[in-house]
Amino acid sequence: MKKLIPLLLTVLSLSAQATVSIISDLDDTIKITNAADIKEATINGFFTASIYSGMDVFLQESEKFEPKVLHVVSAAPTFLKPRVKSILHKYQIPFQSVTVRNVLKENVEVYKLRVIRELINASSDNFILLGDDVDHDPQIYDEIKKAFPDRISGVYIHVVKGKELPSTSTAYFTTFDLALKERLAGRLSYESVAKVAEKILSQPKFQRIIPGFAVCPTDASAWSWQQSTEAAELAKKISDNIVSSCRGRKGKGAE
Repeated sequence: MKKLIPLLLTVLSLSAQATVSIISDLDDTIKITNAADIKEATINGFFTASIYSGMDVFLQESEKFEPKVLHVVSAAPTFLKPRVKSILHKYQIPFQSVTVRNVLKENVEVYKLRVIRELINASSDNFILLGDDVDHDPQIYDEIKKAFPDRISGVYIHVVKGKELPSTSTAYFTTFDLALKERLAGRLSYESVAKVAEKILSQPKFQRIIPGFAVCPTDASAWSWQQSTEAAELAKKISDNIVSSCRGRKGKGAE
């Protein structure tokens, strides 16, 4: 009987955690777009399909460990929906739904607030929100968190522009940061975090980790919190690589 108690607690814990799903933005959260630059965003919207290094692994592993369900809520116009789906399929990112915007009917804030509220109200799940600081995600997610305080398990904002974020958000620079935060929350395994780290460490194109239009830290203080975790060794390798690359980028820009 004593041996059964820990097993029962583990099963109950996993069952409770299995009700957490993900609602994610696409551009500059999953896909490298540079949405702040209309010309570049338009070109990238039609002709590129690059995603942030490790994001495919993170979303694949999230589904396996819990499992979680992914809902992609993009502000892209409706005619790009097939392309959004094709990108997710290309990287084998599992998803339950993709929603895009009728640009003639709703602005971004109204659209995202409406869709996210509908997804939450239609489900018994709790949710993790993924977005970026290029546009309105921090404010939208802050409003959602305040409206559903017991249903939102985490709000993660990808640092692209370095804007000040609401207290309800957790900033991250790389997919490894995101994976490690989810590990600390008990929603991802260490093995999954290591897979994300391996993807980033083996990425030959630094642009896929931090693109040229994004904030690029030149010191390791942004990742000091990682040094007290079980992934400290992996974290140092990644942060050392990023700092070195960012300093090199800054040096070239100063010439």
